[in-house]
Amino acid sequence: MKLKDARLTLARLYREDEGQDLIEYVLIFTVVGLGAITGVHGVAAQVSGFFNIIKQAVASDIGAL
Repeated sequence: MKLKDARLTLARLYREDEGQDLIEYVLIFTVVGLGAITGVHGVAAQVSGFFNIIKQAVASDIGAL
């Protein structure tokens, strides 16, 4: 009798989708958040490199005076 109860419980869980939308939204927001964090770090490194190039150019121009 317990095997039948377990099978019925699994079948009921498979059919019911309460809370499924919430889990999907959490997964989507997690992936988007991780992508945003990764993208921000990449952009920050590029911006930092760009400002270092500008700083070196300005320093060399000031030194040339």
